[in-house]
Amino acid sequence: MRVALVYNDVTSDRDALMERNPHGIEQLEVTVAAVEDGLITAGHEVVHLALGPLPDLEVIPRCGAEVFFNLTTGIVNKRMQLHAVAMLELAGVPTVGSDLITHGLALDKFVTKVLLSRAGVPTPPFQLIPRHGDWAPDPHLDYPAIIKPCREGSSLGITKRSVVYSAQEAMRRGNAMRKEFNGDLLLEELVMGREFTAGILGNDPLRIFPIQEILYADWPEDEPEIYSFDAKVWEWAARACPADVEDGLCAQMHAMIRRTVRVLGLLDLARVDIRLDRHGQPMFLEVNALPGLQPLYSEYPRMAEIAGLDYPTLVDALVRLAAERGSGTR
Repeated sequence: MRVALVYNDVTSDRDALMERNPHGIEQLEVTVAAVEDGLITAGHEVVHLALGPLPDLEVIPRCGAEVFFNLTTGIVNKRMQLHAVAMLELAGVPTVGSDLITHGLALDKFVTKVLLSRAGVPTPPFQLIPRHGDWAPDPHLDYPAIIKPCREGSSLGITKRSVVYSAQEAMRRGNAMRKEFNGDLLLEELVMGREFTAGILGNDPLRIFPIQEILYADWPEDEPEIYSFDAKVWEWAARACPADVEDGLCAQMHAMIRRTVRVLGLLDLARVDIRLDRHGQPMFLEVNALPGLQPLYSEYPRMAEIAGLDYPTLVDALVRLAAERGSGTR
């Protein structure tokens, strides 16, 4: 098949982006090259479609692709992730990954947690810190807690200063962060049990890769045990995949993952992050509707490989899922 690789064009803002997120630039470039190599190995013809902030909409259908392989994670800004999906849907060509509505839901941590908690998916207690206006920490929240930007990815904005130990500290840090990120924030109780992540592939049937545990064994002493931006950049975490978990806990997490997929309408691929509370119960942390695909680094292809899918087989499977589903969304 003729497959168009769709990704952020960072050439015009490269210097500014290198200051803000050099890790993201490197990850994008390595991932695009790897997916291209994998697709060619699998027998596909590959063309490139780099989308800038104001793309020429006529370029999209002119590329002649039978499938779009979307890698537009919004490295310039997260709105671009939604803009890209919208433009690709308008072209009427099958696209790897979830539709516009699902991306919009999954990109907002607060909205995601509201939907999932109401659907019975357990999550730590949480609240919204609005971008503007007065607010106060919920008196029912326990500490420590963590503050995250609602609409960022790749742990951007999550540092050791994101962990707060009192309502007063939450108030100070929340006010500072909403100015820094010019957006809504999520404040939630910090659960500190074992941490897991799981990748999904497919639709019906849905395949869940072997669950991976994030290990904090050799963690810097002055850093809280959270999967922060620095932790990802400097690769502090070790991993165990498949995770050593009892059948009952594995079944609980699988049920949580399946319900998350169903409620949000996730398609083709996603990654779900889970952490145990002090009672050993799994709690939903986050979902990534467009998980990283950098070989030897990103969690999703690591888990896929443990599941028996080498990289060319994985990207070929994603293309075929989109082609079989067609240009309809759900």
